[in-house]
Amino acid sequence: MQFPPSFNTDRNGLAGKTTAINSISLNSYETPTALSSAKGALLLAKSIEDLTRQQRPTSWNALVLYAIAEKPEQLAEKLETINEKCPLMPFINAQQYAQSLSTINEDKTTPSTGNEQSREWQQQADNRAIPALNDAYNDASLALVESESQNVITTLDNAITEAETLKAERDIRLAQTKFNAVSTSIKTQSITANSARGLANAIKKIGNNQMHWAYIVYTGSTSELQPITELFT
Repeated sequence: MQFPPSFNTDRNGLAGKTTAINSISLNSYETPTALSSAKGALLLAKSIEDLTRQQRPTSWNALVLYAIAEKPEQLAEKLETINEKCPLMPFINAQQYAQSLSTINEDKTTPSTGNEQSREWQQQADNRAIPALNDAYNDASLALVESESQNVITTLDNAITEAETLKAERDIRLAQTKFNAVSTSIKTQSITANSARGLANAIKKIGNNQMHWAYIVYTGSTSELQPITELFT
């Protein structure tokens, strides 16, 4: 997970990077019966093609984030770092359930019965709903203060002392960045597609015989996905 290079721009350019995004997710603990990650990908693909799903996107390029493991504790370990630095609810739910499988039965999270309406599309009006991307945006915004403030600070002699004090305070604030680049065990796959069917066909190729897995699919145009793609790849 790294700072998005496209955030290194001017104020207007930075504001233009905040866009609406769509996502859909599924993990191995949301299915009524145990499925391999390959079969889980097929189920997710079916949901993507389902015309009855609410808030379906209109752009079908995608970035897929996923983790696959042989044992639940291995999946929980793979999700731990990203959930600490950039908590994403589908991954948090998968990690919590995977961890619960290592405890006594009384502590297990209640599994899905198959009657719940899962795998619905989710829409956020602003891609800064992704915590790490929001931190990166805030840091990029702070970095612009330096150039923007040049048009504000006056050169009048009676303002020099005040300006120096304000600059010192501002420098302290600018140093208080939130984004942290980290290495994670999350895999990514960028997909270019013109339709739900095209995206679904690409999703179907993900997975193997391992039984513990979690998928998140973000969709949008190439420009809409750029900050997210840069963040995770």
